[in-house]
Amino acid sequence: MVGRVYECIGRKANKPYFLDKICCNIYSAEELVFCIYENAELLEKDIFTVELARWLEDECEAGTVSDRMYQLLAKDAQIGQYAQMLLEEFPFVSPGKQARFLELLAEDNEEEGFERNRKRGDYFLHKGRYVHALGEYESALARLDESEAFLRADIYHNIPTVRVHCLNWTRHLANTETGYMTIACTAMTSP
Repeated sequence: MVGRVYECIGRKANKPYFLDKICCNIYSAEELVFCIYENAELLEKDIFTVELARWLEDECEAGTVSDRMYQLLAKDAQIGQYAQMLLEEFPFVSPGKQARFLELLAEDNEEEGFERNRKRGDYFLHKGRYVHALGEYESALARLDESEAFLRADIYHNIPTVRVHCLNWTRHLANTETGYMTIACTAMTSP
């Protein structure tokens, strides 16, 4: 199967831009669009800043994109408007996928507080970013009252899984088992 070739806009940056909410360094305008598209559930309005627009202009030489971002910043635009602008500038996502992506952003934009933190925690857990998942789950718990037992239980159900992975407990158990098996085999073969 032959893929499409897309013309790059600007150049690869010498100095990467760190997207804090997504926990990722990006090196080009195209990579920015890819990260945003692949991490829709993590997008927040504060990702789109004057610093990002300046980085696009200075490091990536993507003047058109940075100009449009400055305009959106001046209008205090919503997340979907920034994403739509980027998808228009970098049309490597099909129109159908773009529509679904923008719909997902609209749904996610309506959620706040507990539900947003829980979804972000679930996302990080699924992606293997356990420290970030734990932080999101703890933020979600802090937003809940003690009376919301079922919601709290839902989060407490996932926290042990995150902590096990943070401590790499699975590898610890495997090493412990190997150690016991080695001792057992040695004991059985010793006179």
